[in-house]
Amino acid sequence: MRLTLNRTLGRRVSLACLVGVFIVSAIALFFGDGVNEKVLLFFGGSGDQLVGEERYLPSGYGRNQQLRLLVDELILGPRVREHKAAFPRSVDVQILTLGRDTAYLDLDAPALFENVANGLQEVDRLRALAATVLFNMPWLQRVWIFVDGQVPDYEIARFGWERPCC
Repeated sequence: MRLTLNRTLGRRVSLACLVGVFIVSAIALFFGDGVNEKVLLFFGGSGDQLVGEERYLPSGYGRNQQLRLLVDELILGPRVREHKAAFPRSVDVQILTLGRDTAYLDLDAPALFENVANGLQEVDRLRALAATVLFNMPWLQRVWIFVDGQVPDYEIARFGWERPCC
């Protein structure tokens, strides 16, 4: 009799623990920070067209941290072998600041001056970064990209990258 009582009690405790774990997991899934799906834009095999790769980045951070994660992930490069990396992995983001509807990014010199094996033009590297930021941050209207604190000497870079109006 006593052995049967212990088994029954043990099963009930185990079931209660299992239900508790399930409830906590469900709450974490529905109300937790989770992840955000982002699309990183790289150049395709021909090198003239931007192509997207999905990445899942942690959510629950402020806008600055979300943007920093996005830029860092772009610098890490593509997962698909045929896509071309925008930057060498040695690139460092020196400053990342957000205004009301504008992002300001300052990269160090390797962003433009260090060779990438795929031979992308420097302005194309900046274009991939600006397009990725504007695509994933719909509340931004403009992106300014600096290299070592200076605006790169490309016509489009002198005016910043803007979200298309239509």
